[in-house]
Amino acid sequence: ASIPPPPPPTVPAVTVVNDLNTKDLTINGDLQVRGTVKGSAPKSTISGNLSYGNKFTGAGNLKVSGSSSKVATPTNIPMPSLDLAALHNQATTYGKVVTGTSTGDTFTFNSLGGNKVIWIKGDLINPTVTIGGTYAAGGTFVVDGKVSFTAGAQTVGADGYPVYFVSSSDFVQSGTSLTLFGGIYSLANLSFNSLTLTGPAVIASTITN
Repeated sequence: ASIPPPPPPTVPAVTVVNDLNTKDLTINGDLQVRGTVKGSAPKSTISGNLSYGNKFTGAGNLKVSGSSSKVATPTNIPMPSLDLAALHNQATTYGKVVTGTSTGDTFTFNSLGGNKVIWIKGDLINPTVTIGGTYAAGGTFVVDGKVSFTAGAQTVGADGYPVYFVSSSDFVQSGTSLTLFGGIYSLANLSFNSLTLTGPAVIASTITN
């Protein structure tokens, strides 16, 4: 009883399966990149540890508060798999299914039973998520295509009511800004103009800022 147990493993705040070029990026947590990390101006800040599999260049434009280490094959947190069939089933049974592309639509996860899943069988463009009322809740979008935020300043989710996006294609934010309380799981790329993310990002390919 006098010997304390080992600390739990730290899950990186951001995991990038390929390369990452940072520019004016702030990450509160650990960053794991399986390829090359390159820092470009304006300077970026990582409030945690950095691990990378290939090279780390442009250190003058990337400040890391913790350790920076090269690991031949980062294996502590692999690209996690999701059971898309189960998510589709939840959307069909308990949530909502949109049979094509959704543009500028308003969604809500409010329900007596709790969080739901919304399945978009196409692209998802500029969604609005209403959170409030008696059964306020966050939830998950499962998108067969691309997720795009192209309008001005947008906010999705709220503190305590996260909204997650599972995208089979790219996640693109090209508008003024996006504040997302939730998370991003993309089987392709993430590109953004100004993104504030409170939650995890898991990207199968590249991040472009």
